[in-house]
Order: sequence, then C-alpha cells, then structure tokens
Amino acid sequence: MLFVHLSILSIYLILGSISLTTGDSFVMKAIYGVNVSQVDKINQTVERLKETGVNSAFVVKDKRLIDALHKNGLRVFFSINVFGGVGPWNQFPELRPITHTGKPLDSMDGYGGLCPTNEPYRQRKLDEISNLLKEYPVDGIWLDFIRYPTKWEVKNPNIQRTCFCTNCLTKFSQDTNVKFPYNLTTVEEKANWILKFYDSTWNKWRSDQIISFVRDVRKVISEVRPKTLLGIFAVPWRKGDFGEAIIWGVAQDFEKMSPYVDAFSPMVYHEMCGRPVTWISEITDYFSMQTKKPVYPIIQAENITSAEFREAIHAGLNPPSSGIIIFTFPYLDRKKWDILSQSLNPPH
Repeated sequence: MLFVHLSILSIYLILGSISLTTGDSFVMKAIYGVNVSQVDKINQTVERLKETGVNSAFVVKDKRLIDALHKNGLRVFFSINVFGGVGPWNQFPELRPITHTGKPLDSMDGYGGLCPTNEPYRQRKLDEISNLLKEYPVDGIWLDFIRYPTKWEVKNPNIQRTCFCTNCLTKFSQDTNVKFPYNLTTVEEKANWILKFYDSTWNKWRSDQIISFVRDVRKVISEVRPKTLLGIFAVPWRKGDFGEAIIWGVAQDFEKMSPYVDAFSPMVYHEMCGRPVTWISEITDYFSMQTKKPVYPIIQAENITSAEFREAIHAGLNPPSSGIIIFTFPYLDRKKWDILSQSLNPPH
C-alpha cells in the first residue's frame, strides 16, 4: 500500500512539474527594476540572473536588454504607472485629486496621485500602453498605481478620501442618478452629503472607475498583443484592514477586478508596513482566495537583514503562491544575491 501511495505521489509530482513548464501555471521567479545602462554588462547581468534561478525580469524600455533576456529564455515584463505621481499636476491641474474638504490633495512627501476619471488622461494612458505593446515584445504588463491615492507603505497610513473634483461629482451624479440638493454649493458640502447619505454608492462607483480602466487595458491587449499577461501591483490590504479602506480609500476591489486580470502581485513590503514576515504568507493566502488567480507576491530587499530577506523569500514562495518578485534590483548586494540563489535553487 505504501508503494502504491508513493507511486501515485510520484506521478502527481511529475505531472505537476510538466504543467508548470509547459502549461498555464507559470512559476514566476522575478526581479523588479532590472536596468543595465552599459552595453557590455547586459550579457553579464542576464547570465547572473540565470545562474541565480531567476526566470523573469521587470525592465526599463531597452530593446537590447529585452532581446538578451528573451534569447536566454527569460520572460520580460513592464510596470505601468497608471494614476501615480505629482508630475502632471502643474501642466494638467485638473488631474490633481480633490479631497472631501474641497482642497487639492497634498503631495504626501512627494507621493501624490491622479484623478482616475479624467477621460483625456485615461485615453492617453491607454494609447501609451498600446504603443508600448506594439514596439516592445514583452510577455506581460503589470499595472501600478491602479487606484486612488494614498501613501500606504507605512504602519499607520493617512488614508485620504478622494476625488471630489467637478468632473467626478458630475460623473457620479450622471452614472448613479444621484441628484445633489440645490442648497449644496461647495465641494465640501457635496462631499460630506455624499459620504453621509450615499457612502456605499460612492464607494462602489469609485471602484468601478478603477475596474473599468483595467477592463479597457484588457481590451487593448486583446487587440494588440493577445498573449500578453496582465498583472496588478496591489495594495496589500484585506477588506477588514483599516475599516475596509481598500474599498473606500484606494478603491481596489480585487474580486470584481479578477475577470480581467491574469495575476495579482500584492506589494507585501513587510518592514515598510511594520508587519512580521509571516504577514507575507497571510496576504498571499487572502489574495488567492479572493481572486482565484495566480498570486506573485512582491517582497522588499531594501532595509532588511540578510536573514530576514531569506525568511521573506520563503514566505513569498509558500503555497498558494505561484512565484515571487523581488523589489528591487539595485538593493541586491552580494549576500542577498547568494541567498536568492540558494532559495530559488534548493538542493533536491
């Protein structure tokens, strides 16, 4: 009986290994931010990635690097900043989110964000993604800052309620048929009225603005490069965290987003968020249950010890994880490269 059980287990492992290499279940072992400016160091870098056990890289727009990675059997991904940053605020002030106080969003130490409902900006971003897919033979794109603005990479985030700009208020009223009382004249009055009487409607509507953009990106991919994977860099919050701020704050409804997405990468930067390493596995489990899609957690290499880095890698690779992404390339010193190699190439 023991022999039969071992035989069945062996067959299962063999079939599982085949599916991971030739089927739908891709086990990602990636590094984020791979950027090699010197031509003579490209091959050297690619060789190091291979020796370490890395099979994927998130890269800058460099065709030489992309070609070298592909020639060596590595997958290549782009990260797309969707609604992040403060750069466009001066040229396009209408993109600066408005808080429930009626005032423009502060930069939060240079960490800003953009209004997700601005149609000209959304179209420019979709055109940018389309052109990138036409020009570069990448295997996938991951959407970053696909949300409303909040600086979340801290233990106790200051979660903002946005955006209450004129465009958002008008669009919300049109989309939901919620009519503002005539005596409400200021943005602050309208915002407080919404939050008092239509809070759940407002939260759902905001989530729909994010989901609709993800859906539009999926459509672009289908038209331009259909086999391209679409991933999401996700804020690593569960619905119960910070009073469901994942919905009312950043407006990322992962369950409803899931039909348009191939994989999710919660940004489990445990040290930045003041969490233990075990939190990485907890969030991975949660995203797997919520989305029913492959989960590739992205872990930090910066400002943690070598021993903690090893623990974080192992936590990130624990099932139901489908792989791991290391953030980020410049923070890998010699010791951490060795640890990554040992973790990705365990002795059989």
